[in-house]
Amino acid sequence: ERYAQSLSAQAATSTFSPTGTIVAGSFVVLACTTSLAADSKIPTSVTDDTGGNTWNIDVLYDSANVGLVVAFVSCQVQREITTSSVITINWSPSTGNQAHIWLQEVPGIAKASAFDQTAVGQSSGATSITTGASGGLAQRDEIVFGCVRSEGLAGWTKGATYTDATTPILGSNLSALEYKIVAALTAVTADGTQTSATNNWSIALAT
Repeated sequence: ERYAQSLSAQAATSTFSPTGTIVAGSFVVLACTTSLAADSKIPTSVTDDTGGNTWNIDVLYDSANVGLVVAFVSCQVQREITTSSVITINWSPSTGNQAHIWLQEVPGIAKASAFDQTAVGQSSGATSITTGASGGLAQRDEIVFGCVRSEGLAGWTKGATYTDATTPILGSNLSALEYKIVAALTAVTADGTQTSATNNWSIALAT
């Protein structure tokens, strides 16, 4: 994990620096969540100040039914990102609610077609949280990230087959990140449990 932060009131942009150097050739995943209230934001782009890296928004799940956003952004690092580099998330509109972000460095990811599958889920209140099933995976030994956003403060337990991120939970409005590596090519889901049955939630996975 290279960064994890809860932002209580993000502006048009959120900026941060990683907690460790990310060398050229590495693959990084940025997971972020926010809400879809009248003053909320959706991530529109991510950049860094090295001048040599491209960030791709692979998953953007903005579930209007429950008003919660989950996104995954990835970058195959071409130019080293150091602890003094600045990464910028651009949001729209320019004012919004609490956002939560994680930056994960993932070794050994193939440069071509790094992003494979996604699946999403949402509910207006349930303790059991799960996505639908993804499509079949393109290759073996893929890493699966699951990210959830709940509208209130509730306890969280990761899915039984998942591992918590180094900083698994962020914010007074629950957000959580989990991951696992799978050998099979079959469809996958992301799941977990919150302690409140009344909190709306959205969840997305990316492989």
